Amino acid sequence: MSSDPKPTLAPAKSDWSDPPSRREWITDTLFELGELHIEQIANALHVSTATAYRDAQTLENQGIVIRSKGFLRAIAPSTAELPAAVRAKRQLEEKRTLAHAAVKLVSPGDVIILDDSTTNVPLIPILKHIKSLTIITNSLYVAREFSEVHSIQLILLGGNYMNWADSFYGAHATEMVKDFRADISFMSDAAVWAGAIYNPKDFVVNMKRAILGASHRKVLMLDHNKFSRAAWQRTASLEEFTTIFTTTRASSKDVENLRKYCSDVRVV
Repeated sequence: MSSDPKPTLAPAKSDWSDPPSRREWITDTLFELGELHIEQIANALHVSTATAYRDAQTLENQGIVIRSKGFLRAIAPSTAELPAAVRAKRQLEEKRTLAHAAVKLVSPGDVIILDDSTTNVPLIPILKHIKSLTIITNSLYVAREFSEVHSIQLILLGGNYMNWADSFYGAHATEMVKDFRADISFMSDAAVWAGAIYNPKDFVVNMKRAILGASHRKVLMLDHNKFSRAAWQRTASLEEFTTIFTTTRASSKDVENLRKYCSDVRVV
Protein backbone atom coordinates (compact mmCIF):
# COMPACT_ATOMS: atom_id res chain seq x y z
CA MET A 1 0.00 0.00 0.00
CA SER A 2 1.03 3.62 -0.38
CA SER A 3 3.64 4.83 2.12
CA ASP A 4 2.40 8.44 2.05
CA PRO A 5 -1.22 8.74 3.13
CA LYS A 6 -1.33 12.53 3.18
CA PRO A 7 -1.29 13.99 -0.36
CA THR A 8 -3.99 16.65 -0.65
CA LEU A 9 -6.92 16.00 -2.97
CA ALA A 10 -9.03 18.76 -4.48
CA PRO A 11 -12.77 18.10 -4.54
CA ALA A 12 -15.00 20.34 -6.63
CA LYS A 13 -16.81 22.12 -3.79
CA SER A 14 -16.05 23.50 -0.35
CA ASP A 15 -19.15 22.55 1.67
CA TRP A 16 -19.12 18.87 2.58
CA SER A 17 -21.51 18.93 5.52
CA ASP A 18 -23.91 16.52 3.78
CA PRO A 19 -22.91 12.89 4.59
CA PRO A 20 -24.33 11.32 1.37
CA SER A 21 -22.37 13.82 -0.74
CA ARG A 22 -19.18 13.00 1.15
CA ARG A 23 -19.69 9.27 0.74
CA GLU A 24 -20.41 9.62 -2.96
CA TRP A 25 -17.18 11.60 -3.39
CA ILE A 26 -15.24 8.98 -1.42
CA THR A 27 -16.67 6.19 -3.60
CA ASP A 28 -15.99 8.02 -6.87
CA THR A 29 -12.44 8.89 -5.82
CA LEU A 30 -11.74 5.30 -4.76
CA PHE A 31 -12.72 4.04 -8.20
CA GLU A 32 -10.43 6.63 -9.76
CA LEU A 33 -7.38 6.23 -7.49
CA GLY A 34 -7.71 2.69 -6.19
CA GLU A 35 -7.22 3.50 -2.52
CA LEU A 36 -7.54 6.36 -0.03
CA HIS A 37 -6.28 6.97 3.47
CA ILE A 38 -8.60 8.31 6.16
CA GLU A 39 -6.36 11.37 6.54
CA GLN A 40 -6.64 12.10 2.81
CA ILE A 41 -10.42 12.05 3.10
CA ALA A 42 -10.46 14.30 6.17
CA ASN A 43 -8.08 16.81 4.57
CA ALA A 44 -9.85 16.87 1.21
CA LEU A 45 -13.35 17.28 2.64
CA HIS A 46 -12.37 19.61 5.49
CA VAL A 47 -13.86 17.31 8.12
CA SER A 48 -12.48 15.70 11.25
CA THR A 49 -10.74 12.35 11.17
CA ALA A 50 -13.59 10.98 13.30
CA THR A 51 -16.13 12.08 10.66
CA ALA A 52 -14.05 10.47 7.92
CA TYR A 53 -13.93 7.23 9.94
CA ARG A 54 -17.73 7.28 10.34
CA ASP A 55 -18.20 7.72 6.61
CA ALA A 56 -15.77 4.87 5.98
CA GLN A 57 -17.63 2.64 8.44
CA THR A 58 -20.95 3.39 6.72
CA LEU A 59 -19.50 2.51 3.31
CA GLU A 60 -18.00 -0.67 4.72
CA ASN A 61 -21.35 -1.68 6.24
CA GLN A 62 -22.95 -1.14 2.82
CA GLY A 63 -20.46 -3.52 1.24
CA ILE A 64 -18.79 -0.82 -0.85
CA VAL A 65 -15.31 -0.62 0.69
CA ILE A 66 -12.91 -2.57 2.84
CA ARG A 67 -10.66 -0.94 5.45
CA SER A 68 -7.14 -1.95 6.41
CA LYS A 69 -4.67 0.05 8.52
CA GLY A 70 -6.36 3.35 7.77
CA PHE A 71 -6.69 2.75 4.03
CA LEU A 72 -9.90 2.20 2.07
CA ARG A 73 -10.29 0.14 -1.09
CA ALA A 74 -13.39 -0.40 -3.21
CA ILE A 75 -14.86 -3.90 -3.18
CA ALA A 76 -16.69 -3.57 -6.51
CA PRO A 77 -14.53 -2.95 -9.61
CA SER A 78 -16.88 -0.23 -10.90
CA THR A 79 -19.83 1.91 -9.83
CA ALA A 80 -22.08 -0.28 -11.98
CA GLU A 81 -21.64 -3.06 -9.41
CA LEU A 82 -22.50 -1.03 -6.34
CA PRO A 83 -25.56 -2.25 -4.41
CA ALA A 84 -28.79 -1.08 -6.04
CA ALA A 85 -29.86 0.87 -2.94
CA VAL A 86 -26.62 2.85 -3.12
CA ARG A 87 -26.74 3.47 -6.88
CA ALA A 88 -30.32 4.71 -6.61
CA LYS A 89 -29.21 7.62 -4.42
CA ARG A 90 -26.38 8.75 -6.68
CA GLN A 91 -27.05 11.81 -8.86
CA LEU A 92 -30.64 11.67 -7.64
CA GLU A 93 -31.67 15.19 -8.65
CA GLU A 94 -30.26 14.66 -12.13
CA LYS A 95 -32.14 11.39 -12.43
CA ARG A 96 -35.37 13.12 -11.39
CA THR A 97 -34.82 15.77 -14.04
CA LEU A 98 -34.29 13.08 -16.66
CA ALA A 99 -37.39 11.19 -15.54
CA HIS A 100 -39.71 14.20 -15.70
CA ALA A 101 -38.57 14.89 -19.26
CA ALA A 102 -38.56 11.29 -20.49
CA VAL A 103 -41.98 10.36 -19.11
CA LYS A 104 -43.57 12.80 -21.57
CA LEU A 105 -42.95 10.17 -24.24
CA VAL A 106 -45.37 7.77 -22.51
CA SER A 107 -49.05 7.53 -23.46
CA PRO A 108 -51.92 5.77 -21.62
CA GLY A 109 -52.07 2.11 -22.62
CA ASP A 110 -48.38 1.82 -23.51
CA VAL A 111 -46.39 -1.34 -22.93
CA ILE A 112 -43.15 -0.26 -21.23
CA ILE A 113 -39.95 -2.13 -20.43
CA LEU A 114 -37.95 -0.80 -17.49
CA ASP A 115 -34.65 -2.51 -16.81
CA ASP A 116 -33.02 -2.32 -13.40
CA SER A 117 -31.08 0.89 -14.15
CA THR A 118 -31.47 3.06 -11.07
CA THR A 119 -31.92 6.00 -13.44
CA ASN A 120 -35.39 4.51 -14.00
CA VAL A 121 -36.37 4.73 -10.32
CA PRO A 122 -37.66 8.35 -10.43
CA LEU A 123 -39.94 7.34 -13.31
CA ILE A 124 -41.92 5.05 -11.03
CA PRO A 125 -44.04 7.57 -9.05
CA ILE A 126 -44.92 9.41 -12.27
CA LEU A 127 -45.87 6.28 -14.21
CA LYS A 128 -48.18 5.20 -11.39
CA HIS A 129 -50.56 8.00 -12.40
CA ILE A 130 -50.75 7.09 -16.10
CA LYS A 131 -53.71 4.84 -16.93
CA SER A 132 -53.67 1.33 -18.34
CA LEU A 133 -49.93 0.79 -18.62
CA THR A 134 -48.22 -2.56 -18.88
CA ILE A 135 -44.85 -2.61 -17.11
CA ILE A 136 -42.30 -5.31 -17.97
CA THR A 137 -39.21 -5.42 -15.77
CA ASN A 138 -36.41 -7.62 -14.48
CA SER A 139 -36.10 -5.45 -11.35
CA LEU A 140 -37.65 -6.81 -8.18
CA TYR A 141 -37.59 -3.30 -6.72
CA VAL A 142 -39.57 -1.92 -9.67
CA ALA A 143 -42.02 -4.83 -9.44
CA ARG A 144 -42.61 -4.19 -5.73
CA GLU A 145 -43.31 -0.53 -6.40
CA PHE A 146 -45.96 -1.31 -9.04
CA SER A 147 -47.42 -4.41 -7.38
CA GLU A 148 -50.30 -2.59 -5.67
CA VAL A 149 -51.17 -0.25 -8.55
CA HIS A 150 -54.31 -1.95 -9.84
CA SER A 151 -54.49 0.07 -13.06
CA ILE A 152 -51.11 -1.29 -14.19
CA GLN A 153 -50.48 -4.75 -15.58
CA LEU A 154 -47.15 -5.96 -14.21
CA ILE A 155 -44.89 -8.59 -15.79
CA LEU A 156 -41.77 -9.66 -13.89
CA LEU A 157 -39.03 -11.33 -15.91
CA GLY A 158 -37.82 -14.35 -13.95
CA GLY A 159 -34.37 -15.88 -13.90
CA ASN A 160 -31.36 -15.92 -11.62
CA TYR A 161 -31.77 -13.44 -8.77
CA MET A 162 -28.76 -11.14 -8.32
CA ASN A 163 -28.79 -9.76 -4.80
CA TRP A 164 -26.46 -6.81 -5.50
CA ALA A 165 -28.80 -5.62 -8.25
CA ASP A 166 -32.09 -6.74 -6.63
CA SER A 167 -32.95 -8.04 -10.10
CA PHE A 168 -33.26 -11.14 -12.26
CA TYR A 169 -30.78 -12.01 -14.99
CA GLY A 170 -29.57 -15.00 -16.97
CA ALA A 171 -30.72 -17.00 -19.99
CA HIS A 172 -34.31 -17.50 -18.81
CA ALA A 173 -34.91 -13.79 -18.16
CA THR A 174 -33.30 -12.80 -21.45
CA GLU A 175 -35.37 -15.32 -23.42
CA MET A 176 -38.57 -14.07 -21.78
CA VAL A 177 -37.93 -10.54 -23.06
CA LYS A 178 -37.85 -11.82 -26.63
CA ASP A 179 -41.49 -12.95 -26.32
CA PHE A 180 -42.71 -9.37 -25.83
CA ARG A 181 -43.10 -6.31 -28.00
CA ALA A 182 -43.02 -3.03 -26.09
CA ASP A 183 -44.04 0.42 -27.25
CA ILE A 184 -41.12 1.99 -25.39
CA SER A 185 -38.20 1.05 -23.16
CA PHE A 186 -36.13 3.13 -20.77
CA MET A 187 -32.59 2.36 -19.68
CA SER A 188 -29.20 3.71 -18.75
CA ASP A 189 -25.81 2.00 -18.54
CA ALA A 190 -22.52 2.12 -16.67
CA ALA A 191 -20.63 4.26 -19.18
CA VAL A 192 -20.86 5.97 -22.55
CA TRP A 193 -17.85 6.29 -24.85
CA ALA A 194 -17.02 6.43 -28.55
CA GLY A 195 -20.58 6.18 -29.80
CA ALA A 196 -21.72 3.34 -27.56
CA ILE A 197 -22.79 2.39 -24.04
CA TYR A 198 -20.79 -0.05 -21.94
CA ASN A 199 -21.21 -2.35 -18.93
CA PRO A 200 -18.80 -4.60 -16.99
CA LYS A 201 -21.26 -7.52 -16.67
CA ASP A 202 -21.95 -9.79 -19.65
CA PHE A 203 -25.38 -10.90 -18.37
CA VAL A 204 -26.40 -7.24 -17.98
CA VAL A 205 -25.26 -6.56 -21.53
CA ASN A 206 -27.33 -9.50 -22.79
CA MET A 207 -30.44 -8.29 -20.97
CA LYS A 208 -30.13 -4.74 -22.28
CA ARG A 209 -29.61 -5.98 -25.84
CA ALA A 210 -32.72 -8.17 -25.56
CA ILE A 211 -34.76 -5.23 -24.27
CA LEU A 212 -33.64 -3.06 -27.17
CA GLY A 213 -34.64 -5.81 -29.60
CA ALA A 214 -38.11 -6.01 -28.05
CA SER A 215 -38.81 -2.26 -28.06
CA HIS A 216 -40.29 -0.02 -30.73
CA ARG A 217 -39.03 3.20 -29.15
CA LYS A 218 -35.73 3.03 -27.26
CA VAL A 219 -34.91 5.73 -24.71
CA LEU A 220 -31.50 6.21 -23.12
CA MET A 221 -31.06 8.43 -20.06
CA LEU A 222 -27.58 9.62 -19.09
CA ASP A 223 -26.51 11.67 -16.10
CA HIS A 224 -23.27 13.59 -16.59
CA ASN A 225 -21.14 11.07 -14.69
CA LYS A 226 -21.72 8.41 -17.36
CA PHE A 227 -19.37 10.30 -19.68
CA SER A 228 -16.41 9.96 -17.32
CA ARG A 229 -16.96 6.30 -16.41
CA ALA A 230 -15.28 3.26 -17.91
CA ALA A 231 -16.60 -0.25 -18.50
CA TRP A 232 -15.04 -2.86 -20.73
CA GLN A 233 -17.96 -4.48 -22.59
CA ARG A 234 -19.94 -2.77 -25.35
CA THR A 235 -23.70 -2.99 -24.83
CA ALA A 236 -25.10 -1.13 -27.84
CA SER A 237 -24.40 1.66 -30.28
CA LEU A 238 -25.96 5.04 -29.56
CA GLU A 239 -27.43 4.78 -33.07
CA GLU A 240 -29.85 2.14 -31.77
CA PHE A 241 -31.65 4.64 -29.55
CA THR A 242 -34.64 6.63 -30.72
CA THR A 243 -34.17 9.34 -28.10
CA ILE A 244 -31.32 10.18 -25.72
CA PHE A 245 -31.79 12.40 -22.67
CA THR A 246 -28.98 14.05 -20.74
CA THR A 247 -28.81 17.10 -18.50
CA THR A 248 -27.25 20.53 -18.62
CA ARG A 249 -24.43 19.17 -16.44
CA ALA A 250 -23.10 17.26 -19.46
CA SER A 251 -20.39 19.14 -21.32
CA SER A 252 -21.09 20.66 -24.73
CA LYS A 253 -18.50 18.27 -26.20
CA ASP A 254 -20.30 15.25 -24.76
CA VAL A 255 -23.66 16.47 -26.09
CA GLU A 256 -22.12 17.12 -29.50
CA ASN A 257 -20.77 13.57 -29.56
CA LEU A 258 -24.21 12.16 -28.73
CA ARG A 259 -25.71 14.07 -31.66
CA LYS A 260 -23.29 12.41 -34.06
CA TYR A 261 -25.09 9.12 -33.43
CA CYS A 262 -28.69 10.00 -32.50
CA SER A 263 -30.94 12.52 -34.23
CA ASP A 264 -33.07 13.13 -31.12
CA VAL A 265 -30.82 14.21 -28.24
CA ARG A 266 -32.56 16.26 -25.56
CA VAL A 267 -30.70 18.28 -22.93
CA VAL A 268 -32.91 18.95 -19.90
